[in-house]
Amino acid sequence: EALVREGMQYPADLYLLPEWKLAELVLPSGRRLGVSNARTMIQNLNAKRDLPLHVLVGALGIPLCGRSTCKTIADAGFDSLEKMYAAKASELVPIPGIGPSRAESFVFGIAQRRPVVQRLLEAGVRVQEAAQGGMKGKSMCMTGFRDSAMAAEFERQGGTVKSGVSKGLTFLVQKDPNSASEKSQKARAYGTQVVGIEEMRTLLCKKGAPHEL
Repeated sequence: EALVREGMQYPADLYLLPEWKLAELVLPSGRRLGVSNARTMIQNLNAKRDLPLHVLVGALGIPLCGRSTCKTIADAGFDSLEKMYAAKASELVPIPGIGPSRAESFVFGIAQRRPVVQRLLEAGVRVQEAAQGGMKGKSMCMTGFRDSAMAAEFERQGGTVKSGVSKGLTFLVQKDPNSASEKSQKARAYGTQVVGIEEMRTLLCKKGAPHEL
């Protein structure tokens, strides 16, 4: 709110903010952001300069097209910005989970937001190459814990992170893989592999994850 009040108009402006300006920023509460908070904010922003394609496009606010939908489209062969820009609704409709409404919304939405993407690229945001890893076509759900690094690596290797157990889920990851919880039983009934946290980390490392995962 304070940044917008000071004249910030585009998402790309976030990546161009100097630390001193952030430190002097007066928040709605009346206090200044301060040097320490400004430095942390800059570090966090810089850590988000390299973004997977579906994360970047999924954050543009296209109706009906969040990260999951954009990943589905990318996995169907539209795995670059250029391919997404050139996509026709008729090409997207047959993709499972897309359909006419999402297809039309995506094609119109990404064309409308192309200038926003261009500004982000000019500000130093980079689109990561589409994942070709060992988790392509697989899905994972974490329960009882949340590990953002694990989720990011699973997606980097081509997998999809889901929020719940459903038919077709590949892995259910939990602290105790031998748990008899309702969610575990449901997963096993669907044929989902229930694994522990360390087992999933080992699987990801075998597929090419950094050793520090």
